[in-house]
Amino acid sequence: MHIDLDAFYAAVEQRDHPAWRGRPLVVGAAPGRRGVVATCSYEASRFGVHSAMPISEAVRLLPAETVYVRPDMVRYGKVSREIMRLLGTLAPVVEPVSIDEAYLDVSGL
Repeated sequence: MHIDLDAFYAAVEQRDHPAWRGRPLVVGAAPGRRGVVATCSYEASRFGVHSAMPISEAVRLLPAETVYVRPDMVRYGKVSREIMRLLGTLAPVVEPVSIDEAYLDVSGL
């Protein structure tokens, strides 16, 4: 089984900041700086924003109430490890591919 946690960084941010839920949210470079969108919430993707998009382009597409946050890789790593641990309670073999993706051996279950 393949598990892919879509919009993972944005989902963690919205989980930890309830006021940001339901709002467009971009994790990545700050507006006015050079850089890209690492990921965005579903609310932001509705405006055509996607991962690896230059932040300058994303800012032009998104409304003023968009939340922009810098990535917190330490926190995302902790959440990922907890998710992988929980997946390990469901399947005997969990093979993480990245911070937000894994394969589970579910044969025999």
